Amino acid sequence: MPYQAGKRYLAYFLNEGLLYDLIRLAREQPEFEVDIFTSLKPSMELPGGMALHPFDAEKFMDCMASCRGLICSAGFDAAAEAAYHGIPLAVLPTRNHFEQACNASDISRSGIGIAVGKISRDMLEQMQPIEADAFRAWTDSAGERVLKYVEE
Repeated sequence: MPYQAGKRYLAYFLNEGLLYDLIRLAREQPEFEVDIFTSLKPSMELPGGMALHPFDAEKFMDCMASCRGLICSAGFDAAAEAAYHGIPLAVLPTRNHFEQACNASDISRSGIGIAVGKISRDMLEQMQPIEADAFRAWTDSAGERVLKYVEE
C-alpha cells in the first residue's frame, strides 16, 4: 500500500480501558481525530472526532494508508506494517503478555516507535515518522535470504 500521512490517527486494541482513555484524550483535545477498530461498544457518547469500526482487514489497511499515526497493543503484525511504511507508532503492551513486552522493547530500542504505559497528549507529541527505506529493503530481501539458508 502506498502511505500518505493524513490527519486522523488509527487505533487497534482489545483492552477496553484503552478505549475509554482515547475518549478522555479526545474530550481534552477536540482536534484529536481517530478511527478505532474494536469489538468494544462504549457506554457513553463518543466525541466528534472519534469513529468506531468493527474489525475489517481491508478497511483497516485503507485507514492505515492515510493515518497520522498508529496507536495499538504491542502485537507484531500492526507494528511491522507501521515500521514498513514509516508510520508514527505508539504501542501499549498488554499486561501479562511476555511477547508484547518483548515487542514493545524491540520497537523502542530499534526506533520504529514508542512504547508507552498510558494514552496521553505527550504520547501524541512523541510519535514521529521514521525513515523506513532501510527496514523496507531488509524486509523485501527476506525471501532471498530465507531461500539461501534453506538451500544450504
